[in-house]
Amino acid sequence: MAKTKATTTNTPHDSKGEKKYPNGIKVLAQAIWQYWPIVLGQSNKHVLTIDEFARLADIDSIGARYKANYTGDAPAVKRAHKKFNDIGTANCKLAYYHIRYMAEYLNIPAGAVLLFAQLISVERRAKGDEILKRENMLKLVGRLERFCAESRKIIEEKSQDDEGENDYFLRRYDVQKEGLVEEEYLADLVSLKRIVDRMNSEHSS
Repeated sequence: MAKTKATTTNTPHDSKGEKKYPNGIKVLAQAIWQYWPIVLGQSNKHVLTIDEFARLADIDSIGARYKANYTGDAPAVKRAHKKFNDIGTANCKLAYYHIRYMAEYLNIPAGAVLLFAQLISVERRAKGDEILKRENMLKLVGRLERFCAESRKIIEEKSQDDEGENDYFLRRYDVQKEGLVEEEYLADLVSLKRIVDRMNSEHSS
């Protein structure tokens, strides 16, 4: 059987050109340790060093907790703030738990960190073309608005079923393990397909 190649719509390809590291995440991490405590009013300095950032932010304990949860390693004391510098200089392998503790420090969901970083990448990709930059950022924001609209619609539709617990973006199923029935779950790809189709429909209301 011939293999088919999956295709997507309106999705920039990061596998070509000079793309070697997620630039949006890189510059976000650098900005956070240099300026976020200043933005929060915790310092009146013009720019922070990485050690000044560590003294103002509770990032080491947050980072150590996430590293222990995701890798099983013992918490690395006084290391998480250094990771912001490593990410900001593309000097490390980026792991998902890095995004998680960055998000907790900013007090936003991890997905929001990735979305903001994506906006940065889209802006950077325009390379000084102001019209293209604005057009591409608005196109991304429009797709995200359709993502949210379709997700809300799915929740509202499925909330009308009052019999038992509703599944919105998950599919639950029972598995037998050592004679016992356990409940497990997977992503609901029907809901995902609806969201993807809505996101990729520019003329969707």
